[in-house]
Amino acid sequence: MASGAQVPPTQQQPAPQQSAQMPHQQVDFDQISRYKMMLPRLKESLVNLIKLASQAFRQNASVDGGNKMNVESLQPKFERCLEDLFAICDQMEIILRLAQEASAQIIDGNRFTPIPVVTNKTDNQDGQSQSYPQYQSTVRGQISTAKEIHDLLKRTDKS
Repeated sequence: MASGAQVPPTQQQPAPQQSAQMPHQQVDFDQISRYKMMLPRLKESLVNLIKLASQAFRQNASVDGGNKMNVESLQPKFERCLEDLFAICDQMEIILRLAQEASAQIIDGNRFTPIPVVTNKTDNQDGQSQSYPQYQSTVRGQISTAKEIHDLLKRTDKS
């Protein structure tokens, strides 16, 4: 029984570390996790669509064969299911485009600010990062350079 009392504390210690890491991962991969969460809905919608298409095909084949059955119109159900599938696909496309845009912004941010920005003073002890005021001055310099180039192009265009 003493070993049973020792096991729960060791199992409880890793759990806070995992929960501390999870929000960071959810922020980084929010679009990807949303995409993954939509995959089961897409699969279910596709399965329903195929079932309805199969029923409609059987029904049409039996009508063409001369069997007169209770002809229940599956067309509205099929169209509704098809629209649902397209709506899910559209949502997934939007999510992937957002993820692609976020990735492009991260790449641009890393390209134009290669030195990481530190928000508190205790993290800047290694000298390989810049403080937030240094980052602000870098951004101000980039903005003023961009304005100068813009003004120069305007003057060149007027000439």
